[in-house]
Amino acid sequence: MGKKRFFVPAAAVILLMAFTNCYSRNIAEIHDSLSKNYPQIQHDNSKLYSEDSRRLANDWFSHYLLIKNALADDNSAEAQKHALQLMDAIDLAMPDMSGVNSDILNLYTSKRDEIKTRITGATDITEQRKLFSILNANMVEYLRSSGLYDKNIYMLTCADVDVYGNAVWFSDAVDSKNPYTGANGNSDCISVKENWNYK
Repeated sequence: MGKKRFFVPAAAVILLMAFTNCYSRNIAEIHDSLSKNYPQIQHDNSKLYSEDSRRLANDWFSHYLLIKNALADDNSAEAQKHALQLMDAIDLAMPDMSGVNSDILNLYTSKRDEIKTRITGATDITEQRKLFSILNANMVEYLRSSGLYDKNIYMLTCADVDVYGNAVWFSDAVDSKNPYTGANGNSDCISVKENWNYK
């Protein structure tokens, strides 16, 4: 099966629209407390986008992690800043996207101003976390179809019923940072759902 041509996934649009430390524990304690009996998934490069596209996705994912960490640290201003930087990074890549799916491109371009307005207007961290929940509802399919390059990431979840909606997020490390509950939240609810590896 040939590698997919690069195009803007629909989830990337949702990612933009939806952008938006648990109390710290010793890292050894965190690793001991999180279940190690989780699936470890090795993604097949032949079913993902090209290497160049996956390297670009790495850049987008780095902005995602900065948003996640800002919310975990209760830093609304940083979350907003990194969400706007994510939007800038996707905009910067647009001129070089040959073979772009026209429907998705039209959707992105038609919603761009609305997306930026929502990001700029979401200065309350509670609202940002609700939007982050929507983002993570779509990130699974986005990363599964596009892939990353040379990355090992974790899908984390929180069983706490008081967190927002879909309490799932990605991280590049197993840690106690919970973007839904913030610096004073209960990190005991965190567990690893899956470990994804990209070559």
